[in-house]
Amino acid sequence: MRLISAASIYLGAGVVNKAIPFLLLPVLTHVLTPEEYGFLAIYQVLIAFCAPFVGMSMHINVSRNFAKVSPCEMAKWIGNLFNVLSVTTVTGVIVFSVYFFLRGPTFGLPGLWFVSVPIVAGLNMGRTLYMTVLRNQQRPYAFGWFAVSGSMLDMIASVVLVIAFGLGWQGRGIGIFGSAVMFGLLAFGFLWCQDLYSFNVDRKKVQQLAKVCLPLVPHALGVAVIGLSDRLFVEQMVGKAAVGIYTVGHNFGMVVSIFVGAFGNAWSPWFYRQMVNITNQGRHRIVRYSYMYFVGIILLAMLVTVVSQVLLPLVVATEYSSAVQYVLWIAVGYAFRGMYTIVYPYLAYEARTNFLGVMTGVAAVLNLVGNYFLISLNGPIGAAQSTALAFAVSFLGTWWYANRICPMPWGGRIADE
Repeated sequence: MRLISAASIYLGAGVVNKAIPFLLLPVLTHVLTPEEYGFLAIYQVLIAFCAPFVGMSMHINVSRNFAKVSPCEMAKWIGNLFNVLSVTTVTGVIVFSVYFFLRGPTFGLPGLWFVSVPIVAGLNMGRTLYMTVLRNQQRPYAFGWFAVSGSMLDMIASVVLVIAFGLGWQGRGIGIFGSAVMFGLLAFGFLWCQDLYSFNVDRKKVQQLAKVCLPLVPHALGVAVIGLSDRLFVEQMVGKAAVGIYTVGHNFGMVVSIFVGAFGNAWSPWFYRQMVNITNQGRHRIVRYSYMYFVGIILLAMLVTVVSQVLLPLVVATEYSSAVQYVLWIAVGYAFRGMYTIVYPYLAYEARTNFLGVMTGVAAVLNLVGNYFLISLNGPIGAAQSTALAFAVSFLGTWWYANRICPMPWGGRIADE
């Protein structure tokens, strides 16, 4: 019941948080042309692509250690996490700046916007570190407040800048950047005030961080490739206007990710606690809940698809109405992504994250090849089909390996202890 209660709060926060982009859709699609919306989509895609290199999934170290160490020791861990995050963010800014001055392709983005990408990625990871602490402190209300407040600031600033000041897609970009700056700094301040940040340089902790996080860089990059390269392929093979329309359909399909994220936020700390001194009864309970979730998330993807057929044409401008064709494939893809979030914690628990990079790399390559050929054959909808296929392969491969290193009664039985 505590799991369900926490999941409900996370779900509420996730619904509000994820609803904000949908609340912005009627505004943005009536103010921005599909091409301008395409510029905005590319900016957000680049931030997501940069995140694996800058953030390196550092927040997983908070979950792995929170229940094992004292608050004082946890503060030292978080201090070293922020040290590494500062270095990776500055490195990202330097790399992006050099790349821009060497006149590399920036997908049409102005120089300052291009260079701001790693800054936003780093600040977002700082915010994620604090929210991970809140989850492990079992403070879902504080988590919800922090998550929703950031998104509300983003939305309000975006609407004012786009409509009142007529700044176009860049007004929305300023909202994204400003929210990242404010709440990244707030996250650091809250950790400091709660004595959960201790500035220190501990070589052993940095080495342990690298051992867990570095194998996750290709994994996180692979996830970004699967989830985001579709828009880059559409931009290059079809055009920015097509990217804008595709992104609207993609946003509707991603409604599934609201529930994926909410349940995952509750599942992760609960799962790690259950795995301490696990019994056969506990294994069966975990598997039973997992199967219930698998069925529920597939049914949700079907529901999202049906609802979008009616809702999407009502909330977006006429020139975006063709976006409805992409919703089914994106919703199914994120349903498989949701199943994946249930099985990958086994690898983190066993400190066997190397396989995540391998499996996700295979799925990412499949996605890149699939994007090219399926878009060539079917048009932009091929990108959505390739996304669904890659997420399915990633889930099935990770599920197989998770059961290999940590056997669970997926078939109904397991050897006696």
